[in-house]
Amino acid sequence: MRLLSQGTTSIGANATNKNVLSGETYERLPYDCMVYVGLAESATGLLCNYLIGGMGVGVNIAPSLINRVPQYPQDYPIRGQEGPDGAQQILSAQNTTAGALTLFWNVEYEELVVA
Repeated sequence: MRLLSQGTTSIGANATNKNVLSGETYERLPYDCMVYVGLAESATGLLCNYLIGGMGVGVNIAPSLINRVPQYPQDYPIRGQEGPDGAQQILSAQNTTAGALTLFWNVEYEELVVA
């Protein structure tokens, strides 16, 4: 089974959102899976960190500068990262500019099936 979470989040000037995925249906991984994360921004200035179960998978990632929803594969800095069932995901975003910016994000989950 494959699932998708998608959204847009506004990050205020010189602000940080500690977890963009907080409160989302799949804030915790729904099953043992491969995770694919797509990131894009409305203008230059965002830095993102992605963690699974407290482990840094991607640190200081600059999202694609495209002002739209990320497209696979060019806007997916994390492709096929394994994650265990129930592990919390943290996607933080820091705005390094003096104006609000928008983060466009996708997180896809591909179930790992053991034969």
